[in-house]
Parts: sequence; structure tokens; C-alpha cells
Amino acid sequence: MSWLRASLKNMLQKRWFVAILLILLAAETVILITVLAMWLLQNQAFPTFAEYPSMQPQCYTLTATEVVRNEANRTVLFDCSRTYGGGPALHAPSTFFEGPAQYPYFSQVAPSFILPEGYLELSLTHAGNCTDGRSIPLLSGQSISVTDDRTYSYCGVISNSAGKVNGFTIRWFNQPFPQCCTLSASPSQITLAAGQTKSVSILVRSLGASSGNISLNYYVTRVSGSGNGFGPRGSFDPASLILKPGGFNSTIFILSIPTGEPAATYHIDFTTYLANHNPSSTSITVIVT
Repeated sequence: MSWLRASLKNMLQKRWFVAILLILLAAETVILITVLAMWLLQNQAFPTFAEYPSMQPQCYTLTATEVVRNEANRTVLFDCSRTYGGGPALHAPSTFFEGPAQYPYFSQVAPSFILPEGYLELSLTHAGNCTDGRSIPLLSGQSISVTDDRTYSYCGVISNSAGKVNGFTIRWFNQPFPQCCTLSASPSQITLAAGQTKSVSILVRSLGASSGNISLNYYVTRVSGSGNGFGPRGSFDPASLILKPGGFNSTIFILSIPTGEPAATYHIDFTTYLANHNPSSTSITVIVT
């Protein structure tokens, strides 16, 4: 074996052998990088999304800034102003849905926390102003509505009699909205010529205890035919409905086709909106001859 070691040592001492060895190593590295790149290009990773995402903390430890004080208590703003990046404490992300019929415009979330002794109340502010009277009161386990894609910070009211106030942790949970109602349209298919007008009856029926002032929207999609026209137009009469728990109400959608509109087929989607509820929808087919 000694002769083998001697031969190997002699070869390594020769510059041409070392040069060849380095070239081979470089070629092997290039081949490995090429194979890895081809493998990566053949794969795609899907992002994580949530239909009703929860609140997203912007920092782990909040910064406390006293805003105002009186004889009984003091108001403190809690945000991420002194952490990396700075800014508000929370971000309410947009929902997964996009487009003109994006719903909900609000997310329903609930905090979980235990206030230490000395705290009198805790609330949420969008503008970073704890004294404008527009903060959202927070109670552990109680749902609130927050606007999508908006940032928030906390406001705490602390008693002056509390010498030392302990820190605490808050967690957020998503709370999907209930369905508001069912929606139906009659007739489900309409055929008419350019310049004509027809009516569609829209019936809204409450689900459970859902109630309130419901507004309706419509969205037109061309299915076939020429895309040079303006498409169907319409309006609701009345424009909004009062819905009582377990009840129903109706409106008329007045559909019109502009003069000179080319032949085409359309879908019209009708969608309800009631605050703090998921929408309902239905659709009809419109054939322009």
C-alpha cells in the first residue's frame, strides 16, 4: 500500500493533475445546479390562504405609550412602534375572494385574553387614536367585526391606583359569518331584443334570526356572442329590502337592453349584502336576439 500512497502523493504534487481535478469538480457542480434548476422549474408551490383569515399580529411584544391621564386612570396606546418595521399592532388581512363581488368586506374575529388586575378596559383602534370615541371594545370570547385589509392597535385604560400592572397575552380566532338568507330569481331565463325591457322578480328569504336592511347588487358576464356591445343594464325597485327574522321580502329587477345591442348570451348574478353576514346569490340567463 505504501507504493500506492507514494504514487498518489506524487500525482497531487503535479500541477496539471490538480488542474484536471478542479475542472472535473467544477463540471460536476454545474451539472448538479442544472439538475436542481430543472427540478424546481417543474414544480409549483401553492400559497396558504384562508377564506376567513384571523387577525395577524405585527410584532410579538407591544410598545406602551401613555396617551392621556386623569385623576382616576390613564389611557395607554399599545402598538409596534418601537419594534423592527414599526407601525400598528394588528393587520386584518383581505379574504381569499377577489373581484367586484368580493365578500365579506368585513371579517368576524374574537379575542381570547385575561386582563390583569389594574386594567379597567381594553379596546381596538384603527386610527391609533384612543380618545376619539371610535374604539371597538374588546371582551374575551366576544366576536367583533373588522374591516378587511386594515390595521389596528390596542387602547388600554388602567387604574392609577394600580402600582404595578402585569403583562398578558392575547390570541385571535376567526369567526365565520352566518348565512343571511336565500335568494331566488324568476324567470331564470329571458329572451329579448335590443331596445326591449323586461322585469325579473327577486325573492329574499331570511335564514334563522337574520334581519336588517339588505341591499342587492348585480354583475353581468358575457357567455357567448359579440363583445362589442354594452350588455344588459338594470336597476332594483326598491333598491333595498327590510328583512325580518324568519321572514321574506321581494324586489323587481328592471332589465333593459340598449338599442343596437348585438346578439349575445349573458349571465346576470344577483348578490345580497347584509352587514356581518355571508351573502347569498342566484343568477339568470339573458339571451339577446
